[in-house]
Amino acid sequence: MPEASRVYLRIPPDLREWLEARAAGRVRSLNAHITDLLEEAREQETAARNAGKLPLAAAHSINQKAGTLTNG
Repeated sequence: MPEASRVYLRIPPDLREWLEARAAGRVRSLNAHITDLLEEAREQETAARNAGKLPLAAAHSINQKAGTLTNG
């Protein structure tokens, strides 16, 4: 596993308390919890981006096939 990069983050105290409580409830360190949240956000963003591309690709394919049928 590559060495992790250090990031210094300034967040409001109430947000830190909320994150610490969630991490403690999951028996995780604050760092591990924030890392998990960021990884989940990245996965969701990637999935959403890919979901948007798939219908466009399918539509393009259908349009090409329809053009072949009507022009063919």
